[in-house]
Amino acid sequence: MARNISHNVSLSMNSPGKFLGILNWNQSVNYKEIWFDRYKDFYYDQAADTTAGKPLQSRVKHGFSALRTFNYSMGANTKMYGYFPVKIADIVAFRHVCTPTVSLGFTPDFTSSGWGYYDEDVRDSTGTVISNGTNTYKYFGGSASSGAAALGFNLGNVFQMKTASIVDGREQEKKTDLFTMNFRTSYNFRADSLGLSPMSTSLSANPKRNISVRMSARHDFYKYDTALNSRVNQLAAPRLTSFIFGTTLRLQSKKKKTDERKGDKRASSEEETIADIPDLFASDRPEDQYANFVNDEDRFSAEKMFSGADINWSANLSLDYNYISSTPQSTRKTFYLRLSNIQMKLTNHWTVNYQAQYDLVNREIVSQIFNFRRDLHCWELSFRWVPNGPYKEYFFKINIKSPELRDIKVEKHGGRSSYYSY
Repeated sequence: MARNISHNVSLSMNSPGKFLGILNWNQSVNYKEIWFDRYKDFYYDQAADTTAGKPLQSRVKHGFSALRTFNYSMGANTKMYGYFPVKIADIVAFRHVCTPTVSLGFTPDFTSSGWGYYDEDVRDSTGTVISNGTNTYKYFGGSASSGAAALGFNLGNVFQMKTASIVDGREQEKKTDLFTMNFRTSYNFRADSLGLSPMSTSLSANPKRNISVRMSARHDFYKYDTALNSRVNQLAAPRLTSFIFGTTLRLQSKKKKTDERKGDKRASSEEETIADIPDLFASDRPEDQYANFVNDEDRFSAEKMFSGADINWSANLSLDYNYISSTPQSTRKTFYLRLSNIQMKLTNHWTVNYQAQYDLVNREIVSQIFNFRRDLHCWELSFRWVPNGPYKEYFFKINIKSPELRDIKVEKHGGRSSYYSY
């Protein structure tokens, strides 16, 4: 068995000050060396060539050898500011912070003959080359990269708003981030063609604490030849290949006042928790969504319970739109309304959680999940019901609350995703 010892060294340096008064820059070098106690030696075998048509053979040679690789990276960025004073209600100014970043990554081509990690040309008895070294890698472990040289570019943007208001006779200023927008692309100098990568665009905003908006897009800079059914090495107007838009609204009932909580001794003594079930509909594929909860071994564990007894209900409402265009002739659109973590405390003992996903394009319910819980003092009852979809099921469970006695329980499964059916 081949044995090897690996060594890794990393060096990095950040600029102590701004280069040319405007640039922040950094660079790093990563070095890796692997020691081997044996390696492969390739040679021409006339007997194998005559009998099996496999003239290239290898043999193991013992002795010390080393594989040495390294890569280098460098980045530089600066900040630019735009300030726009206005006077609209409490708004006094808008500000734009722009952060362009350039990065360079370089890895030599260790497959070239000069590094010695591949044997030289193997020739037969007549001097004819039977292998030009492309398939004569010498080592039993490690890797010799074919190299990379890429220039990356990122443009970050933050849009802010400043407001001023009078509080207790004094002016107070407040800065708010309206939204961020980033652009990213890169160019691979070692690519034979299509070296410019698609441009990725992302946008995120939180206009209010309970509202979030997100967007991402990709544009391809190369022409798509419909006759060849592939991209060609010819620059063209950017073509939108994907677009994702989503927004989420988080709602919850108001918390009870402190004096009301103190006055209701029964409520405070019988506080319950509710299943804090994560959003299972993060994927657009229904089979992935159902697999998330079907494969969940302990769906009613204490660690997954929500202890916000002051919140009688809460809900997340999301709209998600996806557009994918792998080719100009092939496009796919999805538009979903997602209801997640809809939690309600029906009584001091009953709680319910509901999740659903509605396809706005096909106008149908893709999936929905009901979770009920009943507090039985030292015991608890849980019931899970998936009424439709390819993995419809039900799961009934009564168990002792105590973690030490949690294995004392009664369970009943049913549906397509269980061992039973109905």
